[in-house]
Amino acid sequence: MYGAALKNIYCISFFVLAIGCSSVQFNPKTKSSSINRDLASASNEVYMSSLSINRSALVVTHAHRFYDNNQNTKNAIDRLVHAAKQTGAQQIIYLTEPGTRSFITYPDGRRVELWEPPQANWAQSSQWYLNESEPDLIVYSGGSVNVRVTAADIVSVGGAFGACQGSTVVSLIANYEGKDALNIRFVMEGLYGTPKETLINLYSSYDDKKQFLSDMWNEYISPNFKTTNCDKCNNLNLDKFTFRLLDKNSNEKITVGNGIQTVNLVFESLP
Repeated sequence: MYGAALKNIYCISFFVLAIGCSSVQFNPKTKSSSINRDLASASNEVYMSSLSINRSALVVTHAHRFYDNNQNTKNAIDRLVHAAKQTGAQQIIYLTEPGTRSFITYPDGRRVELWEPPQANWAQSSQWYLNESEPDLIVYSGGSVNVRVTAADIVSVGGAFGACQGSTVVSLIANYEGKDALNIRFVMEGLYGTPKETLINLYSSYDDKKQFLSDMWNEYISPNFKTTNCDKCNNLNLDKFTFRLLDKNSNEKITVGNGIQTVNLVFESLP
């Protein structure tokens, strides 16, 4: 039952994984000339950046209508971004695809995919739906991030859950250089899967929350270690990690592995 639901979550973004999850970072306050490159055709290139995630961060993956066309997560993510802006406690990072994807449907039923290269006014795209258009960092990416990660506390939202956003999580783990346990928190109202499903809805369907955590690992987290492409992801030795999955609502938890580096994956709801 739950496996079928998770498979539906995966389906929406399999084609995004084919992009290769390469990325381009830029500061949104720079002039547009710094990003006027043929990004839409640069899917196999890896662009390195001196920028880093060096303090608590809110990472938003692909918050636009192409995948979440009902905007199921918009209110939750807007709340999180607004709070981060107000307090300044979190670095705000948006991941958006290298160009805007859309479809034209002809009268005979043919559906043609179109790409519009990224422009300086990317946040005003009809696809992007968050209120805040000035994050601290924007990454053009199929999901992964190639930046140094030293912050030990990261909130991950957006989607698609089990695909692009899974690549985000794996690349954050692979690039983490801190000594303390890495804490990645999933705010479930802010994570989407299919256009009709959010993670909080899937979570609510489980009576056994420990089974929920087990399914999250087996169906979502673990497979992404095999498919995510980033500089440090490809040869990642999972034996060095201890993964702790925690449901903050019920206090259920499971542990996978027995390595020296601890990664806490915390599932929680909006306060």
